[in-house]
Amino acid sequence: MNLITPHFGEVTLINFTELSKEDALSVLKMRNHPEICKWMYHPEAISETEHFRFIESLKKDTTKHYFVVKKVDAFIGSINFTKVDDMKKTADFGLYANPFFTLTGAGQILEEAATNYASHTLNLNVLNLEVFAKNQRAIAFYQKNGFVQLGIKTINHQSVWFMQKVIKEN
Repeated sequence: MNLITPHFGEVTLINFTELSKEDALSVLKMRNHPEICKWMYHPEAISETEHFRFIESLKKDTTKHYFVVKKVDAFIGSINFTKVDDMKKTADFGLYANPFFTLTGAGQILEEAATNYASHTLNLNVLNLEVFAKNQRAIAFYQKNGFVQLGIKTINHQSVWFMQKVIKEN
């Protein structure tokens, strides 16, 4: 699926369920990178078996959408939507940039692609996310992109911010 992002032009979203084995392994390598997995609720490396089992499960779960985002010939990173609720028009949202590919503005490309997909394809009004309180770089990024903090909770003995962004009014 091709999308136009306002500031960065065309990007391609490739559903995890449509990835070649080689590309799925590239996504796994990104996700298991120490700078990525340290910000995950499950910070341990994921095995190939777990990864492919997860991708297979996505084929049956309409409340989850996982994509690798590609610009030209490079994977910029990954975006995902979970707990997609068609009635409430909300979803939880996450992203991570490819740690093996340096591109200025990669996070912004991912955020814009996610917002466009959520608004135009999923027809959502609100995106929710959670971010570790100690990840101040991510918090600043999300605030710059219109997310506001709605609360704090503790997960795995760590403070986590609950943030939300209205992407379109009802």
